[in-house]
Amino acid sequence: AALERGRAALRTGAFAQVRTDARAAQRWAPWSTEPLRLLGEAARARGDGVPARAHFRRGVERDPWSWALWRGLARASRGTAGRRAAARAAALNPFGDVDGGARRGLASDQRR
Repeated sequence: AALERGRAALRTGAFAQVRTDARAAQRWAPWSTEPLRLLGEAARARGDGVPARAHFRRGVERDPWSWALWRGLARASRGTAGRRAAARAAALNPFGDVDGGARRGLASDQRR
């Protein structure tokens, strides 16, 4: 319930509510990485790259197989770190939209 409220708050830009709900979800399910992903997405949406990357990094440390956390880290990062995170997300979910479709564009350019 707390995660769903947090997701709804993120969609409306209610970032303080996102934090409250994500923290509540962490208390209820301390093993879950979803609250960290939610906190990372909220920080990224606010333009706060440092906390966004910290939340996503903590998430991938707990669950290195989560393509969604790697995608979040890629989107919150720049340069080599962002490219590495995007590559990891793509490796874990090769058919997902990890980078907004940029890979599809690169693939079609290579066929020409």
